[in-house]
Amino acid sequence: LMSERRMQDRIKLHGYLADIADGCRVYGGIVENISTEGFCLSDLPSKFAVQPQKYCIVISGEMDSVHLHYKLTVFPCWRKLNNTSIDVGFRITEVPERWRRFVREILLQQLEEW
Repeated sequence: LMSERRMQDRIKLHGYLADIADGCRVYGGIVENISTEGFCLSDLPSKFAVQPQKYCIVISGEMDSVHLHYKLTVFPCWRKLNNTSIDVGFRITEVPERWRRFVREILLQQLEEW
C-alpha cells in the first residue's frame, strides 16, 4: 500500500465503531482517531484483506445521547499487523460536509475539556 503524508492532525475518538465491507463480508473495527480527510481503524480481524481499492464503511457512535451514523467511501493508506488483528489508516475519497461538521464538533469538545 502506498504511504501518504497526512495533511491534518488526527483527533483521538472514543466509543465509535465501524463496519467495513470488502465485497464479500462485513468486518467490524474500532475508530481510533479521525480528521476531516481520514481516520484509523484498529482491531480489524487479520483475515480482512486490505487491497488498494475503495471500500464502503459505516462509522457509528453516540454524541450527547444522539446516535450517529456516517457512511463513507474510503481508500486504505497503510496497515499495521498485530497478533490477531490489524490497524488500517484510511483516506476518505469524497468527504461529506456532515463529516466535516462532526470532526469540528469533536475537536471543539476536546478543546473545551482542556
